[in-house]
This record gives sequence, C-alpha cells and structure tokens, in this order.
Amino acid sequence: MARKVTVYQYPTCDTCRKAVSYLKKLGNEPELRNIKSDPPGESELAAMIAASGQKALGFVFSGEAATGQPTTSKSASRAVSFSRNFS
Repeated sequence: MARKVTVYQYPTCDTCRKAVSYLKKLGNEPELRNIKSDPPGESELAAMIAASGQKALGFVFSGEAATGQPTTSKSASRAVSFSRNFS
C-alpha cells in the first residue's frame, strides 16, 4: 500500500537517492524537497512532530550550536534562531 511520503534531501546525496529508490521499490512516489533550497519551516516541523507523537524541546537550525546561538564558523549558514517548547 503506497503512502504519502515527503523526502527532504540533498539531490546529490547518494544515501538520499538510495532511500528514494527504496521507497519507490515499495510502491511509493515520494515528494522530493531540496533540504537546502526548500527546508521545512517552523510550522511544518511542528506538524511533523505532532503527527509523530514524539515530544520536541525546540529546533536547531544549520549554523547554530545546540544552544540556539549562532555559531562562529564563517562557513556556517545563519538562520533565524528560536527556542519554543512543544509539549
């Protein structure tokens, strides 16, 4: 039975391509989203967490340390920081 699946991927990532191939082999036609150019937003992440039944204390975006503060790395991308509890 095919299920609706969204794969957030790096298009050039071999592991991502293997995962997509496996999902297709199972009869799914996953929606592919480039994690870099089309990442999920706060509301999408909150909806995914709610649907999973798991609890999250917040999110860490690329370019941030686990504290939610921007990293000092020049190569790290900067993202808007937020700390919101989902309980």
